[in-house]
Amino acid sequence: MTRDATEVCSGLSMQQIHTMRLLLLGIALALGTSGCSKKNSTDCKGNVYTYTFSANRQIRDTTVSNGIGMVPSLYQTTGTQLVFNYKNSQNPCNTIAPGYTQLIYFMIDPSLSSFDYTDSSLQVTRCYVLVFGEVFRNTPAIIVKGEIKGNKVFADRWNITVNVQTPFGDTVSFNKIFVYAP
Repeated sequence: MTRDATEVCSGLSMQQIHTMRLLLLGIALALGTSGCSKKNSTDCKGNVYTYTFSANRQIRDTTVSNGIGMVPSLYQTTGTQLVFNYKNSQNPCNTIAPGYTQLIYFMIDPSLSSFDYTDSSLQVTRCYVLVFGEVFRNTPAIIVKGEIKGNKVFADRWNITVNVQTPFGDTVSFNKIFVYAP
């Protein structure tokens, strides 16, 4: 049994029908407008990258209990090295995909003016990757495959080239100027 709109609305007054039409039109306009405002929103930052280094630091790793077992932990503390920090924050706009942040840390002797570490020699730099977000682990993992090289440009700037494969299977590759961050 099918009914047309006149049968459904026959028990309603013209004022009620008019009000329902205005309500439906208002909902449609609100949904359409909110969709447009998201696309033009200045709140969406997209992907954000930072490339910094700090002096008199060091990378420390240890294991801590998470209540079930022991898990690796990573932190920076006062030391005698230069510690380089790469940060890639993925903030997708207008999607339902969750964002995440990928960090890569490594350290070098401050007396160097250039360096080139490849594969097993990366261990000297204590090069770590850490990925965290809604659906990602936040367990640090050491990088042992690839190459990191750099040249000191000024006291507060290094030209760094990274081409490494993380233990998670992705490749991180860039050539950027890292800036001193006290």
